[in-house]
Amino acid sequence: MTDKQKAWASSKIGTWMTIHKTGAKIQIVSYREGGLKNGAWFKSGDGREAYRPYPKAIDNKPDPVPPPKPEVISRLPGRGSLVRAPGGNIERPAEWNILGLDWFPLNIRGMPTPQQSSDNGDYRKLRQMLSTNGKLYFPWQHCFKPQDIFDLFIVANRWRDERPHRGDDYVGINVEQELAYATPAGYLPPTLIAEATKVWEANGGKCIDIFLGWIQNTVTADPIAHHTCLLEVFPVEATSLMGPDGKAKTLDCIDHAQQKGFDDVIPLFGTYSRMGVWHTPDMFDLTMHHGLYTYDDMGPRYPTWVVS
Repeated sequence: MTDKQKAWASSKIGTWMTIHKTGAKIQIVSYREGGLKNGAWFKSGDGREAYRPYPKAIDNKPDPVPPPKPEVISRLPGRGSLVRAPGGNIERPAEWNILGLDWFPLNIRGMPTPQQSSDNGDYRKLRQMLSTNGKLYFPWQHCFKPQDIFDLFIVANRWRDERPHRGDDYVGINVEQELAYATPAGYLPPTLIAEATKVWEANGGKCIDIFLGWIQNTVTADPIAHHTCLLEVFPVEATSLMGPDGKAKTLDCIDHAQQKGFDDVIPLFGTYSRMGVWHTPDMFDLTMHHGLYTYDDMGPRYPTWVVS
């Protein structure tokens, strides 16, 4: 008997079985090798014996090789950058191409209304430039309650109705502490996000979720595992995400999110400063699929973020 067969036989000790010749019920208390290729003799406490074949799975045949995990095709291919607010400092198509930016989530929280400004209100000028240059764009905002998600749908539908363009069926749902527990501002666990986006997705809409770099340990992705997940890898602010070598723990964050159930995971690399300390490109692996947070914060430092 092989070690695997012996282990299987030992695991049967203490169980009851029927002797195939007499139909008697016996309890297996020990076994001995019977010199048979595909089975062994088992002995009960009162001395009676029975022959038991091994399962085919352990008949000295190699286990089949599992099929490879299917490759995840991201909803956001290429590189992108979130935009914090409308204004002239982001309306620079030449820079977009130098940086290799393909998608632009546009923050609508605190955004001027269309009536307040003919250019900046509702990102009208920027959206026209993005459309002309074939860029993907969609609204995003920090969400604290379901109504915030519904507001994203209203803006996305308005932008779609004004002009056909890429990205009219996307929304960016940014949830941070409220993903795991209630705060004075609200509470948005995955179950509520799934409920709030159900009708939107049933009509072809897609959701891009923006979470903390290290998703809270108590959170599971089950209801929204099919959403694309952007992770805020901001080690200057969240210092636990900085490794001893001065590099962000990006792969740890991605692996953690995938263990939570998300397949399409993209890190967002911070470009802003915190207490006078800037995020810098050398903290990150710019060769991996990623996005930037935010385009506004790069300003004249944008050449340092060019991927060579």
